[in-house]
Amino acid sequence: MMKYLAIAFFWFFSISAYATEIEKISWGTEVWKGYTDKDGSGIYTQILERIFSNAGVEINISYMPFARTLHLVKINKLDFAGGIPRDKTKAKDYIQAKYPIAVNRFVAFFHKETLDKWQGKASLEGRVIVATPHQAEQAGLEEEDVYVVETREQALQMVLNKRAAFFLDNEKVLENIIKENQSAFDPDDYRTEDVGTSGYYMIAPNTERGQAIMDIYEKGTLGLYKSGELNALYSQRGFSTPRIEE
Repeated sequence: MMKYLAIAFFWFFSISAYATEIEKISWGTEVWKGYTDKDGSGIYTQILERIFSNAGVEINISYMPFARTLHLVKINKLDFAGGIPRDKTKAKDYIQAKYPIAVNRFVAFFHKETLDKWQGKASLEGRVIVATPHQAEQAGLEEEDVYVVETREQALQMVLNKRAAFFLDNEKVLENIIKENQSAFDPDDYRTEDVGTSGYYMIAPNTERGQAIMDIYEKGTLGLYKSGELNALYSQRGFSTPRIEE
């Protein structure tokens, strides 16, 4: 216990130095159940609130479409957004965090009669795949191979109506969509299979202020990890703790 207190004490005062000129930041995000719920219970919200409040920095949260958050960070109208996969970020457009805020599994949802044996991504070839914006690239697929719709409810309906063979999405998010809409179909007639995993990283504007904000975030993430608090936050919500390396 004393060890954790000592780590937390050192962490608090070390990140305070970064925050001397940062009193408030703007964070933009889409609402994702379990991640950025408006009631503040999501894992992203809990982690960011813990890090920035410990540094004496206030967070103003704005909820908006995900694509808009990326654009606003790029033009320096928003301080923080994410997460997005590392290999999908142009270095000149953003500053991206060293550590992932989440590592998520992507799955395909489909009718059991669609195929007999699942063979990974090879099973998707030549089929109509539906997803919301950015999900395909985050799962390691080419965007041109996927029919993109605005909402997950639209994607689900396309599979239920046999207009698409597969609905591709983040495993946790898809679980919630299925639960919310299971009165519209028999879940026993459908299945999900793993497509792959992706790490998600927060981003800030490529400016001096953006770098200062990212320094607070990265140092705070490392402090929570070393104290054991980060693992507790993820475990309490059924998430795997991302691997954090100095």
